[in-house]
Amino acid sequence: AAGLTPSRGCEIDDLGKKVMRRFHPKVKLDSDYRSTSWASWRPTSNQLLLVTGSPACQTLAVGGKQNLADARTMQTRQFVSIGAIAGASIIGMEQVSELDTLDHVHGLLTDLNMDAMHLGYVMLGKSTLRHSQVGGLSSRHRTFPSWEHKDMHMVLPDPEPVVWMWQKQGSLSTVLIDSDCPDSHCIDLSQGH
Repeated sequence: AAGLTPSRGCEIDDLGKKVMRRFHPKVKLDSDYRSTSWASWRPTSNQLLLVTGSPACQTLAVGGKQNLADARTMQTRQFVSIGAIAGASIIGMEQVSELDTLDHVHGLLTDLNMDAMHLGYVMLGKSTLRHSQVGGLSSRHRTFPSWEHKDMHMVLPDPEPVVWMWQKQGSLSTVLIDSDCPDSHCIDLSQGH
C-alpha cells in the first residue's frame, strides 16, 4: 500500500490477526502491546519506520464507557512512547473523534503532544473524517493525529507561503498568507506579480 512494506504487527483480537495474516502473511505478528518488545521493531538500516495504530477506543467513545480510569486508556496514553521506542520516523494514530473534540475534558491529546515533544517528535497535524465518507457502513467520526521525528522534520523544507493581496473596489486592502483567495479579486504576490 502506497509503497510501504508492512514488517511487524501487534493485534490481540483473533479476527484482526486472521485478517493481518491473510493479507500480510510474512509480517511478524505480536499479540499484546503490553508484552511486545518495541525496541525489537527498530529498523536495522537507514529505513524509515512508520508506526500506525488504533488503540482501544472504549474509554473515549460515546458508545463505550467513557471511563478514563479504564486500563485500556493506557494504550492511547502510551502510543507516542511506543512509536519512539520502536524508532519510528512517523507515528500515526487512528482514534474516535472524542480524542480531539473532548480534549478540553480529558486532556489525552494534549498529553500525547507533550509526550511527543519530550521524545523529539513534532505534530504534523490531525485529520477527521466520517467512516461512511470513505466507504464504511457507519457514520462514526474518526480523528487521525500524526507526528514525525524532529530529525526528519528538519530535513523536509517548509512549504512556501501563499501570499495574496486582496483587491476590492479598486484598493489593495488585505494581505492573506497561507489562505485561499476569497474571490476573483486577488493578486498572487508569491509568484512575483
